[in-house]
Amino acid sequence: MIADEARKRCDLVRLIFDLPAAKVELLSAQCAVDRLRLHYSLWDIVTFGERRTLERAIASARALNQFFSEIEAGFPAEENEGRRYAGSSRSTRTFHAELKGIYLQGPERLKPPIAKS
Repeated sequence: MIADEARKRCDLVRLIFDLPAAKVELLSAQCAVDRLRLHYSLWDIVTFGERRTLERAIASARALNQFFSEIEAGFPAEENEGRRYAGSSRSTRTFHAELKGIYLQGPERLKPPIAKS
C-alpha cells in the first residue's frame, strides 16, 4: 500500500513536468499547421499533398481533438462556457469555419479559382 502511494506521487510529479513539455510540442505542431495554412491554399494542399501523409495528419488531429475534448468535458460546467475558442486567434476561428464550409459544399469548393481576363 505504501509502495502504491509512492508510485502515485511519482506519477503525479511526472505529470506536472510532462504537461508543459506536451504544451510546447503541441504549440510547435500548431505553428507548422499555421505555416501551411498561411502559405498554401486548401486546393494546393489537397491537390498536391501526399494523400497518405494528409490522412495520417488528419487522424492525429482527430485523436488530439478527442483526447482534449474528453479532458475539457471533465471541467466543471460553469468553466466550460466560452472556453471552446478561448485563446484562439480570430484567424483560427475563421479557418475552422472555412473548413466546415468546404466540407459542407463538397469537392467543387476545392477547385482552383478561375482567373478573370
